[in-house]
Amino acid sequence: MSKRKSPPPTESGGCWLAGITLGEIRRGIELHRLKDPVAAGSLDRWLSGLETHYAERILPVTAAIADRWGHLSPHQPRPVSDGLIAATAIEHRLSVVTRNVDDFRRSGVNTLNPFL
Repeated sequence: MSKRKSPPPTESGGCWLAGITLGEIRRGIELHRLKDPVAAGSLDRWLSGLETHYAERILPVTAAIADRWGHLSPHQPRPVSDGLIAATAIEHRLSVVTRNVDDFRRSGVNTLNPFL
């Protein structure tokens, strides 16, 4: 979590968040809370700021995204969350920004690893 805990960019331009990403972040915070409740509280505040910053740019799972995921999933076994993120990006013609580009390669979605 610490590597992802950077302030939201002041100019987000074309940056959007898949709604499922917020769930993944929340899950990570709750797992971290088991070991370090104080740090988890700090992460809670960070997530709240992220949600506020991206409020108008959070992409929900729609029927079209669910359908796209359904087409991808039999051929691309992966965690449901990764599949929904890939389907969201494909439906909106966006790229997935992630350190784990290999997790998305077979879906055909464009990826960008900002850590390289």
